[in-house]
Amino acid sequence: MSSPLTLPYHALARPPPGSDPEERRIFVTPRQFESQMAALAERGYRSLRLDEYARRVGNGGTARTVLITFDDAYAEVDEVATPILRRHGFSAVMFVPWAHLGRRNSWDSRHPRLAALEIAAPDQLRGMVGTWELASHGLRHVDLRAVP
Repeated sequence: MSSPLTLPYHALARPPPGSDPEERRIFVTPRQFESQMAALAERGYRSLRLDEYARRVGNGGTARTVLITFDDAYAEVDEVATPILRRHGFSAVMFVPWAHLGRRNSWDSRHPRLAALEIAAPDQLRGMVGTWELASHGLRHVDLRAVP
């Protein structure tokens, strides 16, 4: 049995000059994202909400469905992704590190370009509901692999 296609994203922007390999891996350009969403729409894909995804994992019946996710609630994602998602009739899930709202990425201090990114503020997140489903990415974005 198969599971639905899952597309995990982080930041939608051109990687800033001087980005290290980890930082370059995190960034997807708006043009790339638009192209990917257009290709899915042309192929008849439908986006899933988390509850739909959970019901379908391992149960088959997943043809032409996709879970689109964004980690870290970077502020620019709303402005860039929301119009693209709406244009193609898709929704997405934003995994939010709640203690960091309205601040900057403090968990990637070894990666200065990522650490410079702003996290969405509460008012911005409230405005995203509808096209977006908001979910928890933990309170403080703790690396669970390091927790006993």
